[in-house]
Amino acid sequence: MKNISPFWLDSLDTALNESTSLCYAVFSESGKVVHANEGMRLLLRIEANREWQPEDLVNPDFTRLMSMPESDVAVFEGLFTIGNRLDVSRNIKGKAYRRENQLLIVGEFNVLELETLNRHISTMNQEINNLQREIIKEKLMLENTYAQLQSAYRQMERDHGLAAEVLARVCSKDFSRFPKVRVFSAPVEKVGGDVFFVAERPSGGIQLMLGDFTGHGLSAALGAIPTSDIFYKMTADGHSISDILREINRKLKLVLPTGLFLCATMIELDAFCKTATVWNGGLPDVLIISDQGELRHRFVSKRLPLGVLNEKQFDANADTVLAECGDCLYSYSDGVTEARNQSGEMFGPERLEAALARSHSAGSRLDGVVEALGLFCQGVSRDDDFIISEVKFSAEGPCR
Repeated sequence: MKNISPFWLDSLDTALNESTSLCYAVFSESGKVVHANEGMRLLLRIEANREWQPEDLVNPDFTRLMSMPESDVAVFEGLFTIGNRLDVSRNIKGKAYRRENQLLIVGEFNVLELETLNRHISTMNQEINNLQREIIKEKLMLENTYAQLQSAYRQMERDHGLAAEVLARVCSKDFSRFPKVRVFSAPVEKVGGDVFFVAERPSGGIQLMLGDFTGHGLSAALGAIPTSDIFYKMTADGHSISDILREINRKLKLVLPTGLFLCATMIELDAFCKTATVWNGGLPDVLIISDQGELRHRFVSKRLPLGVLNEKQFDANADTVLAECGDCLYSYSDGVTEARNQSGEMFGPERLEAALARSHSAGSRLDGVVEALGLFCQGVSRDDDFIISEVKFSAEGPCR
């Protein structure tokens, strides 16, 4: 500084005062800032509405520095930590000098460290740019995947609509000719897996089939089409239920993929309403309830579902019992007995048979079952279809 022309002193003083890379401040013994350049004012957060407090010098603290003996050399050299409870701490390397009851703190930013920091920031910016590009790629991939999912969903909706239309055509036979036959079904989805067919035999009497396909939608429609065709055609030709069952089993075994099959009951009632022949393959017990609500017959499933066994293994033998006027025959899917309430408890066969034992104001025990199921499952979303049918034996026969 001795060799510098006095002309530059004012410029140097201005530069030092305005510098933000070199910070310095002089403090009185009481901690008041006697003078601070722009860099130190920024570091100390000195503003028009806020004065610096000695407590803001966290480490080493102000009292410790002022207690050091005065010296021509620095009384402290190292890292200064400045901050308060309401602000983030700042650190700077510097020196402290004690002289004439004042404290001078001079700090500086290391240019090499700044250069290293700049390189780190540049690297981080590059990584951020790379990450942004990857995010954009992922976003485009997600948008493309979403578009594909939307397209697949629309196709699935069309397939479900097609399946619903097919099943509606297959199962929408006119039951008005069978006033003694009633059926109630409740699919979970637009297209369920339950089917019900009834037809009059040429020699009199009727044949019925109630079934529950594994799966829903197109898989159910895939099996329902040949099943319906075989049932109605062979019934019209006068075939027995054993012949019809063998042909349906053969066809389903041929066309259905592994894991898809039809749990079903097939029933034949004679023209004079005196006998009932029942085949049960994989469904809950078929029940005959008397007019007084007593259980008269129970047909337990003794056979595997249709579409599981080959022709040689399949058993089409059915059980035949006598029925009386006023009796009602009930067949249903496991969705009835496995329906759950809010506690997760199943409706179960006991509640079903209790509901069938009670008379109903509408005159049909089927209505009583539907009502009991609705009350039991109130507030619960079902996860399975259910279907239940009722056939009443009367002196006029089941077809009239």
